[in-house]
Amino acid sequence: MKAQGTTSAGFPFSSDPLAKRSLADLRTAARGGVLSGVAPDGEWVCTPSGGLRPDRRVRLRMDWYGNQLGPMSADELAEVLAAEAAEACGIAAGGQARQVWRAYQDATLAAAGTVPTDRVALQKLADAAAAARRRSMGAEWAEAFFGDDERLLAAQLAKNGPVEPMLQPLPDAGERTVEVEAAWANWRQRIAAAQQEANALRRDTSLSPEARAGKIAELIERRFEAGERARAAGLLRVDFGA
Repeated sequence: MKAQGTTSAGFPFSSDPLAKRSLADLRTAARGGVLSGVAPDGEWVCTPSGGLRPDRRVRLRMDWYGNQLGPMSADELAEVLAAEAAEACGIAAGGQARQVWRAYQDATLAAAGTVPTDRVALQKLADAAAAARRRSMGAEWAEAFFGDDERLLAAQLAKNGPVEPMLQPLPDAGERTVEVEAAWANWRQRIAAAQQEANALRRDTSLSPEARAGKIAELIERRFEAGERARAAGLLRVDFGA
C-alpha cells in the first residue's frame, strides 16, 4: 500500500519509490539538457534551525528544475531538490523540499484547465484554485508560492477592463523551450483522460471492488510509462493495498 503522511507544515504527500538512478546521476541530469550552463533561478531560504522557510524564491528554484520534467520524472527531481536543500540549509530542509515539491505538483495539476473569459466564472475558478493550493500545500506555503499571483488576479478582476489571467503558468516554458510546455501539456492531458476513465470505472456498479481495482491498475499501466505510474496513481487517488 502506498504510504500516506502529513508533514508538520500540514500538507499531504505521497511517498513514491525512489528513482533507480543514483543521486549523482540524477543531479547531473537535472543540470543538463535545456538547463545546461544556465544559472539556477531562486534560492533555498533557510530557517535558523536548518529548515526551509516558505518563500517565493523557493518556488522559483523549483520552477527552474521543473523545466526538466519530461526527460526526468517528478520523483527524480524531488531527490535532486532534497539533496540541494539539505546542503544549503540542513537535513530537515531536504525532507521539506521533497514534500513541498510533491505538494506543488499536486497543486499545479489541481488548478490546471481551461481559463474562462467570463468574469464571474473566472472568479469562481480563481477561488477554487486558491482553495486547492491550500489543501495541497498548506496555508503558509500556498501563500508564499501563489499569494502575489492571486492578489494580481484579484486586482484585475476588480477593474472594468479586460482580464488576462495566468492562474497557473508552466514554469518558464515560454522562455526556456517549447519541449517543456509540450511535456507539461501532454502529462496534463493524459492525467485528465485517465481521471475520466477511472471515474467511469468507479461508477460502474457491475464491477466488484477487486475487478474495479484491477481495471484501474490496467488503465495506469496502459497510459503511463513505468517511471510515471507511481506518480499517476497518487494523483488519481489509487490505493493498491487491496
